[in-house]
Amino acid sequence: MVKLSPPLPVKAKVTDVSAQRAWNTEYQNTTGRPLLVTVRQSFAITAVDNSAYLQGFVKATSPCDTPQNISGVGSIAVASGAWYVSVVIIVPHGYYYKVICMAINAVEGTKTWIETEL
Repeated sequence: MVKLSPPLPVKAKVTDVSAQRAWNTEYQNTTGRPLLVTVRQSFAITAVDNSAYLQGFVKATSPCDTPQNISGVGSIAVASGAWYVSVVIIVPHGYYYKVICMAINAVEGTKTWIETEL
């Protein structure tokens, strides 16, 4: 019989990389741990019949073209206001990832891009 020691607690490392990350740009997770990537984007509505979405992609090899998660809103019949759209993806160590942002009749506002090492 093999006696196993209790697992050590893992302390997640949370980093705000909003200023260092750009839409539709591929990044590789080289942290040695899985990443939980959470991206939130605000949009100002500029016209009727508008839409906005974020989509995350993850793949073991480059180019990163395998969709993982999508979040968005669309066809809102108002001409003013604000939206907040978020997308969450898990990126294994060594994998590539990117997030794209699309908007029609909406202007990008504040972007928050958080990477959490798990």
